Amino acid sequence: MPRENLRFLFFCAALLRAVEASPANVSLNEDLDAVVGAVARGEDSRALPVRGKGFEVRGALGESALEDAIDELTLEIEGWTAAGDDPRRAVREVIADSYRRHHALVLS
Repeated sequence: MPRENLRFLFFCAALLRAVEASPANVSLNEDLDAVVGAVARGEDSRALPVRGKGFEVRGALGESALEDAIDELTLEIEGWTAAGDDPRRAVREVIADSYRRHHALVLS
């Protein structure tokens, strides 16, 4: 299930970060928004359902936008773990940061 799969949530976070650097737009469906939002707030997301695709991308991402975002987030995770944090916590923090940044952009 996506809510239990940090790799999937990491990909979603990278997608959110990639659209910041491109003319594309991404929207999360209500279920995925609730799951990633719960992760961002440090809440338990296991009871939240995820149905459907989860997200929709409109427009074109730059050729390397997603790849660059994955590299950027990976470096952030490495920074957390180098400082002694648990890798799962580091991934959650990076996911949360990407979601908060995306949410701030959507609301502005």
